Amino acid sequence: MVCAVMLMSLAGATFAEAPQDFAYRAEVAATPGLNVITLSEPVYRAAQTADLRDLRIFNGKGEAFPLAPLPASKVDPGPAHELRMVPLPGQVQARDKVLADFALRIEREGTRSVIELAPIAPPSAPAEETGGYLLDLRPHRDLDGELMLRFAADAPDFTGRIEFLGSDDLYVWRPITSGALVRNRQLGDTIERTAFPVGHVPPFVRVAWTNPRAPRLEGAQLVERGAAPALPRTTLEVARAEGAASWFVDVPQALPIVLVRVRAPQDNVVVRVRVFRYDDRDPRPRARLSLHARRAPERWIAEGGPRDVFRLNRDGQWIESPPFALSARTTQLRIDAIDSAGFTQAPPIVEVEWLPQRYVFAASGPGPYLLAIGNDSGDLKPGPTLETRSVLPQDDAAGTRLPVAHWVTATASGTTDPQRAQRIAREASWSRYVLWGVLLAAVVALALVAWAIAAQIKRGRPAPAKPDTGTSASSSG
Repeated sequence: MVCAVMLMSLAGATFAEAPQDFAYRAEVAATPGLNVITLSEPVYRAAQTADLRDLRIFNGKGEAFPLAPLPASKVDPGPAHELRMVPLPGQVQARDKVLADFALRIEREGTRSVIELAPIAPPSAPAEETGGYLLDLRPHRDLDGELMLRFAADAPDFTGRIEFLGSDDLYVWRPITSGALVRNRQLGDTIERTAFPVGHVPPFVRVAWTNPRAPRLEGAQLVERGAAPALPRTTLEVARAEGAASWFVDVPQALPIVLVRVRAPQDNVVVRVRVFRYDDRDPRPRARLSLHARRAPERWIAEGGPRDVFRLNRDGQWIESPPFALSARTTQLRIDAIDSAGFTQAPPIVEVEWLPQRYVFAASGPGPYLLAIGNDSGDLKPGPTLETRSVLPQDDAAGTRLPVAHWVTATASGTTDPQRAQRIAREASWSRYVLWGVLLAAVVALALVAWAIAAQIKRGRPAPAKPDTGTSASSSG
């Protein structure tokens, strides 16, 4: 028993985490305290878990730092457009009549509609008579952004839920968004909530509410959604399947893919394909035992219907087939060419756009600081975590004002293989050899046990009694 405890303690000391236990290691330059680092593509490719559970940052003593992922930085807003706003009467019949009058004043110019919105209530009308507002967004139709309402300088406090209704013709209205509109000055400072996200705004928007008292607004703006930064692209490895018309794509399990792009290897060629993703989730347990194939069927799920992939030159400008987003995470894709020609000469080109994740960590102790990832041991435990809400201010939850750690050098151990499929195949072969060895040892052990039992039975069996010939002769005489 003592020997077993000593062996377990020795094993625990032997398998303690160290930078050398990770396949990928990179030195980073950081300052003592909180730092932010953006993960690179090699980090994601070396990860052995989809949730980056094997990510560590060590100091010179081999101590792991507390770290945590950060939310994506907010995109800078686009231009703001001042909107034409008209107050509507509070009575339903009067409001519908005004909207009908506006609709009748629409002038048709081919496929365009022109309307002049002018104030319908005199400036001296009390705010209590206002039952809604009409916003003209025809110049900004189908834009995405935020509707920003603006209270009047002398407007009273207001707290209530408002609803935005959209229309194309001022007759048929549909809800597009809703939320709380707030103006509160009871604590001294003015607290307002006046922004409401919208997408594909219609030509006309009506602001409505259910409160008996109306908010006193003096204007509205549409702030366009800012252009998102260009995401990095990377090319995935493609291998030919058994069939000439099918190709397999190796997808790194940890890479945060946003969009997938597939195109033919030659320019100005259009190929119709179907894309499937592999579903590696555990199947549901069988309700009852039954005869079935020894090899479970592969689970491939179609990513939409057939699509055309291409890269064409049109008047000196290159246009590519549109990308698509995966409906779920996967580790492998399959591309089937529907056309008879397909990809006969070269495999398809598969590129993905991915969103780099930012991590915050608390650096301390001596350097050098090493980011390590790629530990596939079965007993991997989560590393030290950092509670971001307690260390980051509320106005900088994304850590945009923190020092940025920079990459210095990167090294990879001999166990790292850029061809993940080949590495998995080698591991599967080694596992198969180990399994056969265990089975052979079990057979030998069973044979030895059977031999020992047979020998014991043979030694304990009594010898058979011989017949007494002398006694028989005297009895007969």
